[in-house]
Amino acid sequence: MFKRLLCVLAVMSLSVGLAWRPVLADGSTAMYGGSTALPSASALTAFARETVGSGYIYGASGQTCTIEFRYGRASIYPDMSGLILGVGQQWDGKPVYDCIGLIKAFAATESVDSALLTKNEVTTKSAFRLWVSESGPIIDAVLQPGMLLFRIEGGYPTHVGVYVGEGKVVHARGTRWGVVEEVVPAVFTHWALLKWIDYDLPPDDLPAVTEPFLNAGGRAVVQTVDALPVPVSPVKYTPGSKRPSIGKFADGTVLTVLEVVNDVCRLAEGIDTNGLTLRGHVRLVNLRPAGE
Repeated sequence: MFKRLLCVLAVMSLSVGLAWRPVLADGSTAMYGGSTALPSASALTAFARETVGSGYIYGASGQTCTIEFRYGRASIYPDMSGLILGVGQQWDGKPVYDCIGLIKAFAATESVDSALLTKNEVTTKSAFRLWVSESGPIIDAVLQPGMLLFRIEGGYPTHVGVYVGEGKVVHARGTRWGVVEEVVPAVFTHWALLKWIDYDLPPDDLPAVTEPFLNAGGRAVVQTVDALPVPVSPVKYTPGSKRPSIGKFADGTVLTVLEVVNDVCRLAEGIDTNGLTLRGHVRLVNLRPAGE
């Protein structure tokens, strides 16, 4: 009995030792393989750029895309099965990611806390809660390579990418596009710092980038994450109330901005999905300046 108790205590001691992670200067717990050494922002930036040209499958984090893999993802995410099994076939034979899967893939290569990477419930929303140490609006922010850029919608993060410098972001945009590098679009609303990334760069390496601001008289392009049409609300619609819809603008539609309604909405005019001229309120997160 005594020997059995010693064995149990030894196993418990070993388990505690493996689970231990050092406390950083700010009081937070390091999430890097039990060491205070953190992956660098430049390593995350380089990894993100290496994935450009890869494919997008919802729920993927660097796996090679195959028919079997797509059917597996489609069975787990039936709401996305149409895109996964249809448009997604273009990525067969290539590594594939979704937006948070790209970040998870980097974390896995850097031995970041595997318990947070293997759970199915690790989504853009939960990763924001678990991994982010600091965040704020992109407007007038000084962005640093290796920062994450989030789309916050209705108070919840719905999309994420990696800021790579020079005003550009790498993100798994959607099934139709795969992983792309492009000028930061208005889809992104907030920046964030990861707890497990070292952002210690000199001030000269921190380019100032602001969110595109669409003024009256400007031209805008509709941009969505997965090419779904954007609902348009009536001119008399009061932002903040329940949003009715009078039509939709397709992804890629060029609009004329007529009025700055507020920080999150623009009154715009363009050709709707029925081929008719439509004027109404469009959310800023679905717009980017034309020509960029």
